[in-house]
Amino acid sequence: MVIKMTTEFEQYLRSWIEEFLSKPEALLNGLPPCPYARKARIKFIETDNYIFDITQCLENWSTEYDVVGFVCGDVDPTNFILDVRCLNDYWLSRGFVCLEDHKDIPEIFHHLNFSNGRYNLILVQQKEKLNLASKQLTDAGYYKNWPEGLYNDVVSWRSDRA
Repeated sequence: MVIKMTTEFEQYLRSWIEEFLSKPEALLNGLPPCPYARKARIKFIETDNYIFDITQCLENWSTEYDVVGFVCGDVDPTNFILDVRCLNDYWLSRGFVCLEDHKDIPEIFHHLNFSNGRYNLILVQQKEKLNLASKQLTDAGYYKNWPEGLYNDVVSWRSDRA
């Protein structure tokens, strides 16, 4: 028998998925902030060297998971964003997307704060699957209330690039 220990960060992030990301919101045409999060196969990894660990993960991508979430140590928000941009500059054309969520940078749209608020998190996943999910959300009216700038920051930047 194998007993899997759940870490505090994993417990917190899974609770965030259930209690916020999976709850329907009128502002999002009745859809949850992340309609796919509850069903996604997510693996969380704690790291103090996220660039190296993400590179290793993506070089050896396993379809066992839909998303791998890297819970990162303390890092300056500006450097964190720049590092994730560099990761995307390399990995986007190779079929992967890295999405950042820094604990000190709220991601607010009207009354909704999409940030988890406690951990520096980088979610990595296959670009094709993410873009397909975004198209389905577009067709369902999810983004209809979003300003163009927010939509570009969240969706179109990864859709428009190779």
